[in-house]
Amino acid sequence: FGLAWRGVAIISLHRLFPEFYGQPPDRKLLTERAVKEAVHEVGHLHGLTHCSDRRCVMAFSNSILDTDYKSYKLCKKCLAKLRL
Repeated sequence: FGLAWRGVAIISLHRLFPEFYGQPPDRKLLTERAVKEAVHEVGHLHGLTHCSDRRCVMAFSNSILDTDYKSYKLCKKCLAKLRL
Protein backbone atom coordinates (compact mmCIF):
# COMPACT_ATOMS: atom_id res chain seq x y z
CA PHE A 1 0.00 0.00 0.00
CA GLY A 2 3.02 2.28 0.37
CA LEU A 3 6.76 2.71 0.03
CA ALA A 4 9.39 4.76 1.86
CA TRP A 5 12.87 5.25 0.45
CA ARG A 6 15.62 7.87 0.69
CA GLY A 7 13.58 10.39 2.63
CA VAL A 8 10.43 10.12 0.51
CA ALA A 9 7.26 8.19 1.28
CA ILE A 10 4.30 7.46 -0.95
CA ILE A 11 1.06 5.62 -0.34
CA SER A 12 -1.61 4.56 -2.79
CA LEU A 13 -5.22 4.95 -1.75
CA HIS A 14 -6.53 2.75 -4.56
CA ARG A 15 -6.60 -0.53 -2.60
CA LEU A 16 -7.61 1.25 0.62
CA PHE A 17 -11.08 2.14 -0.70
CA PRO A 18 -13.73 -0.29 0.59
CA GLU A 19 -15.24 -0.25 -2.91
CA PHE A 20 -12.12 -2.02 -4.20
CA TYR A 21 -13.26 -5.04 -2.18
CA GLY A 22 -16.91 -4.81 -3.23
CA GLN A 23 -17.98 -3.03 -0.04
CA PRO A 24 -20.06 0.15 0.15
CA PRO A 25 -18.21 3.49 0.33
CA ASP A 26 -17.05 4.34 3.84
CA ARG A 27 -15.04 7.55 4.21
CA LYS A 28 -14.26 6.86 7.87
CA LEU A 29 -12.77 3.44 7.07
CA LEU A 30 -10.81 4.89 4.13
CA THR A 31 -9.41 7.63 6.37
CA GLU A 32 -8.42 5.13 9.08
CA ARG A 33 -6.63 2.96 6.52
CA ALA A 34 -4.85 5.94 4.95
CA VAL A 35 -3.67 7.25 8.34
CA LYS A 36 -2.30 3.82 9.29
CA GLU A 37 -0.40 3.48 6.03
CA ALA A 38 0.94 7.05 6.21
CA VAL A 39 2.16 6.59 9.80
CA HIS A 40 3.69 3.24 8.81
CA GLU A 41 5.68 4.77 5.94
CA VAL A 42 6.81 7.74 8.06
CA GLY A 43 8.01 5.17 10.60
CA HIS A 44 10.19 3.65 7.88
CA LEU A 45 11.56 7.11 7.07
CA HIS A 46 12.64 7.34 10.71
CA GLY A 47 14.44 4.02 10.56
CA LEU A 48 11.80 1.66 11.92
CA THR A 49 11.45 -1.80 10.40
CA HIS A 50 8.45 -4.11 10.33
CA CYS A 51 7.23 -5.21 13.75
CA SER A 52 6.06 -8.67 14.80
CA ASP A 53 3.29 -7.17 16.98
CA ARG A 54 0.25 -7.41 14.68
CA ARG A 55 -1.44 -4.46 16.46
CA CYS A 56 1.55 -2.13 15.95
CA VAL A 57 1.27 0.31 13.07
CA MET A 58 4.69 -0.95 11.91
CA ALA A 59 3.36 -4.48 11.36
CA PHE A 60 3.58 -5.59 7.73
CA SER A 61 0.21 -5.60 5.97
CA ASN A 62 -0.04 -8.60 3.71
CA SER A 63 -3.71 -7.83 3.08
CA ILE A 64 -6.28 -5.14 3.81
CA LEU A 65 -7.44 -7.29 6.75
CA ASP A 66 -3.99 -6.80 8.32
CA THR A 67 -4.31 -3.05 7.86
CA ASP A 68 -7.78 -3.04 9.40
CA TYR A 69 -6.57 -5.12 12.37
CA LYS A 70 -3.57 -3.03 13.33
CA SER A 71 -3.65 0.21 15.29
CA TYR A 72 -2.52 3.60 14.04
CA LYS A 73 -0.07 3.72 16.97
CA LEU A 74 3.41 2.36 17.59
CA CYS A 75 3.86 -0.46 20.09
CA LYS A 76 6.10 0.13 23.12
CA LYS A 77 9.12 -1.52 21.46
CA CYS A 78 8.89 0.57 18.29
CA LEU A 79 8.26 3.74 20.27
CA ALA A 80 11.40 3.03 22.32
CA LYS A 81 13.44 2.50 19.11
CA LEU A 82 12.19 5.82 17.79
CA ARG A 83 13.27 7.62 20.96
CA LEU A 84 16.86 6.30 20.80
